[in-house]
Amino acid sequence: MRLGQTHELTGLINKVNAGWFMIDFKTDEVRSDAESQSARTGMTVRWRDMLRHISNQLKAKAKTRLVFLNVNGEVKIYD
Repeated sequence: MRLGQTHELTGLINKVNAGWFMIDFKTDEVRSDAESQSARTGMTVRWRDMLRHISNQLKAKAKTRLVFLNVNGEVKIYD
């Protein structure tokens, strides 16, 4: 499966000592950090809207974390 062929994602909102995090798990295959950067850039507007709504509901500022489950065979986490 290549990036852009599917938009499957699973999200999680989690509270830890550092505060609230909105975590998005991407299952699309990407072959490099540069390719994942391109995907992250394209998601910025959608993420900003989701983060605003979630922060309003929580009445606290949430941080984002994006987890790609297959970046050239590795799991990569981006804050």
